[in-house]
Amino acid sequence: GAPITVTVQGALADVVPQGAQVSAQASLTAGGLGAPALSDDPSVPGPTDPTVFTVESAPVLSASTKAFSDSDGGEVQGGDVVTFTIELVNTGNAPATNVVVTDPLNAALTGVQVDGGSFAGGVATWPPIGSLEPGAAPVVLTLSATVAPTTPSGAVIANTGQIAFDETPGSAQTNTVSFTVQNVPDFAASTKAVSAAIIGAGEQVTFTLTARNDGNAAATGVVMTDVVPLPLTNIN
Repeated sequence: GAPITVTVQGALADVVPQGAQVSAQASLTAGGLGAPALSDDPSVPGPTDPTVFTVESAPVLSASTKAFSDSDGGEVQGGDVVTFTIELVNTGNAPATNVVVTDPLNAALTGVQVDGGSFAGGVATWPPIGSLEPGAAPVVLTLSATVAPTTPSGAVIANTGQIAFDETPGSAQTNTVSFTVQNVPDFAASTKAVSAAIIGAGEQVTFTLTARNDGNAAATGVVMTDVVPLPLTNIN
């Protein structure tokens, strides 16, 4: 007789491992059949082949971000400690497995401390992450380093995190962060002392001002001023 066509529809899960295969095979039972009759995929040679298709999916880690902060705030100077923070996210529709993050650092960054990782040959490396699922909370990785005190003003330090994983496309990068070293004088530790805590009326008073530059740049044209309290006379 004429064939009977039955249509079955379904939807794939939102997240499916890359390369996963879905296999389906129908069976038919009827009176007079000694055993169930199995469906056959006509695109495959041989009888009673299940119908198989491969799911197309991929992890996407290119939305992972990188940021930095200066522990002192303000402009970055030689001698400052900076912290880099990487946030790994997967915005694709397949898990990323065996995720390895590396971070090549500028030679001007010294005393590198990698939280939970290691540093060798100028590269910070964290242990592999077994699986990063799409939509999972970001994985946060941090490191800190000191900008070499001899780094000249105007030097630009740029940094980009590198991400590798098993699935296609196999790699991704974070955004690039950069800062320009701005060395400036720092007179915050300058002092003013008085010759005694208690001084009698009519006695000589001596103030000693000490200018101290703890910054990373020489100061030129330095002028010191001092507002003299009203009871003082004969200033010299």
